[in-house]
Amino acid sequence: MKHKQEPPEGLCISRRRALQLLILLTPMGLSASRVASASQVPVGGSQKNARYVPQALSTHQYDLVTVVSEMMIPATDTTGATAAAVNQFIDTILARWNAPDERTHFLAELCKVDATAKQAFDRPFLELQAAERAAVLTNLEAESSTDASGKLLVGRKPFFRMMKEYTLTGYYTSQIGGAGELAWIPVPGSFGGCVPYGSGSRATLPY
Repeated sequence: MKHKQEPPEGLCISRRRALQLLILLTPMGLSASRVASASQVPVGGSQKNARYVPQALSTHQYDLVTVVSEMMIPATDTTGATAAAVNQFIDTILARWNAPDERTHFLAELCKVDATAKQAFDRPFLELQAAERAAVLTNLEAESSTDASGKLLVGRKPFFRMMKEYTLTGYYTSQIGGAGELAWIPVPGSFGGCVPYGSGSRATLPY
């Protein structure tokens, strides 16, 4: 059973700062301008009253991304992807962060969701029942893992893998995901800034 743990007062991390920290830990860093643009996404709160207008996605594509991200991180005893504004995060990533060819590739892969649904159930994805939607995503996940020879795919990532990465990043860099879902530890471990020291000896750490 997961339990929410609120961060100490004054220690809430912003999505901008979380993205900066993630990128510092990435072997190939990104420019500060891309970090700043990608982090301009509202976080937290209900989506019922949100008046967000998609920038890179059509209304239908935005609805697809919303449903799929919520299926990947549903609301259980902790908050789901939609309440953490993951759908807005992904749209902003596509509009302000991705290069044009990356955006075109993602949108082309997104079309496979409806194509797979129609092939299997003769209806678009959003018209399917929950079990049918799960079957479609299970099929896309299997396709994204291997090619016909069973080898890992190379080059541009398939839809399911991109969608999963965007969803996890969007969720766990939001305040809801980072502070509510995870245990918030601002600085792991301790720092002994003032320790006993004798001439000719090493400092003795107090822990």
